[in-house]
Amino acid sequence: MAARAMLNCGLVHLRLVDPKQDWPHSKAISASSGAEVVLRNARVFKTTTKAIADLNHIYASTARIRD
Repeated sequence: MAARAMLNCGLVHLRLVDPKQDWPHSKAISASSGAEVVLRNARVFKTTTKAIADLNHIYASTARIRD
């Protein structure tokens, strides 16, 4: 669902930090509903620090409780 929402806003560079499940995940693909370009461009990082190192503006969301 995040990929579809991103594409609706013209965003195609998804960055994932330590995803709970292996990436790419079949549920993400089925929920993307036409936003496969976002999933193909997705990058996975071990830490938030590494994920945002080259960015000036950051928008983040999560659907799970983190440790």
